[in-house]
Amino acid sequence: MSTDGQRVPTMIDLKSLAQLDPSKLSISTKTALLAALAAATVTATSIFAVQHFSKRNRIQRVKEEIAASLHSDSLSDFPHTSLAATTQQKIPPRTSEHLVREQLARNYAFLGEEGVSKVRGAFVVVVGLGGVGSHAAHMLARSGVERLRVVDFDQVSLSSLNRHAVATQADVGTAKSECLKEHFGRIAPQVVVEAMNVLFSAEAADDLLAGNPDYVLGEPSSGPLQLSMGLTAQCGRRQTASITSTQR
Repeated sequence: MSTDGQRVPTMIDLKSLAQLDPSKLSISTKTALLAALAAATVTATSIFAVQHFSKRNRIQRVKEEIAASLHSDSLSDFPHTSLAATTQQKIPPRTSEHLVREQLARNYAFLGEEGVSKVRGAFVVVVGLGGVGSHAAHMLARSGVERLRVVDFDQVSLSSLNRHAVATQADVGTAKSECLKEHFGRIAPQVVVEAMNVLFSAEAADDLLAGNPDYVLGEPSSGPLQLSMGLTAQCGRRQTASITSTQR
């Protein structure tokens, strides 16, 4: 539209408004422009306010639901005795399903329903929880794997904090396996973690590899090289897929 020889934008366009000469506009035109600007400001402010409060309320509801879910479905730790029997049990999730799905939303978008279902249904044993194993277990938990058995005979030390995935100074002196279990309980409560404070050996293999795990991950720092080779051999006898990191 044109007024007083100048084209006045029909929609709020800051660039076009800046090119107008206020001295050539009539009072009615100035009034109309000011009214339009005021309306646009009020509308934008209202939209931002609604979005802000909606987001804040949604976050608050999610926090309350997480707290209620954890409170109503607290699970006791896996007993360290009769491990072979307990691994056969189906353990219910500790977090409501829709909260888990929201936490894994990017995984669902990338892998799809079937892909994430396979990840969530996997059972993985991680032997050795140092600079390699702790990070592997950590990422498995965050990625949606809901059955983890973490195995290491050692404790968290100050010198290991520079490479451990989740340990803090407060964890020094704690068994590495228990340290991961505690932190994973806060990161992904739906994950069932079995903490085994044991050095892998042929004698302990039946217990540590019980339950038909889908994968076994091992790192050489969990013991001498022959122990890592022994882990691979034990997995081979059971026809269990295994992945062992290399160390130079």
